[in-house]
Amino acid sequence: MQIAQFRLPHYPRAVAIFVIALVFAAAAAPMFIRTGSGQKTPDDFNVVYSGARAMLARTEIHAATRGMYIYSPFLAFVFQPLALLPERVAAFAWLILIATIILGATIIASRKVTEVWQFSSSDGDRARPFLVSAGVLVLSFEKIRSEFILGQTDCLILLGLALILHWLDWRPRFAAVAVGVTANFKYLALIFVPYFVIKRNYRAAIASIAWFAFFFVLPALEIGARLIGDYTMNAMTVLAKVIGDRGLARALDDHNPVVNSIVWTNSVSLSSTMFRVTRSLQISGAVATIIIALLLMAVVAALVWIGRRYDVDIFRATATRSENVRAQTNNIEWATLIGLALIFGPQTTARHMIMLMLVYIVGLTLVLIEQRRVPQILLLGSMIATAVTLSLPFRQTGVHPTLVALKSAGTASWCAILLIFSIVVIGCHQIVNRRAVAARIKV
Repeated sequence: MQIAQFRLPHYPRAVAIFVIALVFAAAAAPMFIRTGSGQKTPDDFNVVYSGARAMLARTEIHAATRGMYIYSPFLAFVFQPLALLPERVAAFAWLILIATIILGATIIASRKVTEVWQFSSSDGDRARPFLVSAGVLVLSFEKIRSEFILGQTDCLILLGLALILHWLDWRPRFAAVAVGVTANFKYLALIFVPYFVIKRNYRAAIASIAWFAFFFVLPALEIGARLIGDYTMNAMTVLAKVIGDRGLARALDDHNPVVNSIVWTNSVSLSSTMFRVTRSLQISGAVATIIIALLLMAVVAALVWIGRRYDVDIFRATATRSENVRAQTNNIEWATLIGLALIFGPQTTARHMIMLMLVYIVGLTLVLIEQRRVPQILLLGSMIATAVTLSLPFRQTGVHPTLVALKSAGTASWCAILLIFSIVVIGCHQIVNRRAVAARIKV
């Protein structure tokens, strides 16, 4: 079929690679210089590094990090090779790995999405994965810079989610392994378990849980079952503190990880926003929970309704569609799941929103294939609005209190909801158009 043709720059791949290199240079160079010169190591890297060194020494991770380590023991397990190095050398190596992993995840996801939406084999179209990657990196520059400053592990989650997409259509068993591994870096990836159930892929759902448990207990081979039991209790305490379950947190009083609650001011999720509002009005947390549940159900119902209006099987099991339609639907669902998990998570900081890079990939691809101007503007506008509001507050401005209030109201998450709805509506419209063209060709 005919795809919208955009006026691309001469040598588009070279231009895209230059932009990608420029983004990484600007985002990473300051931290590389400070780390290499010994002035400073990334802020949060020390926690994981110390946890990995504690595991090497067969000592308790949480005690060694003074309760700051709140992750699965598998993360410390895989970080042990870096823990063999001096901290500054390890930090420098991790910065290199962050850049490599972010770039790899972006390219993997961009190639998959542009392939699914069936670009032709012309030189310009072969360059589009690089152009999409470059655009996504520009939109996410501030979050990428934060990743380098903090030395965090969100890049590993990006890679895991990209691999889930890569295998979702044709290797669901591999996708289940990716879910299990990624969930040991951040439990957010477990959102794909109910997704597999909804799609009636019960084997993938069971396999995801089994692989998660396998990788969670894998360090027991090195540190023993007793410590794994302690880490399980710590994980439960982290969850209790995040969601504000004081009763469970008190019951697990012996385990005291340092965790911010759901009302933490740095959280930009709508769940945190609702809890902050209700607590400020001295309304029960149960009311906030009900409001959040109703809002989530309303958003999901609206998205499903949009799919039904276009006769696209959004979040519905089907074996009647063509392979291309199923893959395109999976693209939309994958982006929607990631977005909703972040928007309604119990604790989502602006830093965590680096994972919206993957949602931007789907959005930018739809911009490239969409021939109508208004949908293009809507997609680009919602992506830019999300990226800008994720940078709030601008501390150098004179309207800092107002910007803080906008951040506290979850403005970035509201913009992300607009982006998700835009992707679903425009993506479904594209699927319908392509089905119609395919039907005319067969006739």
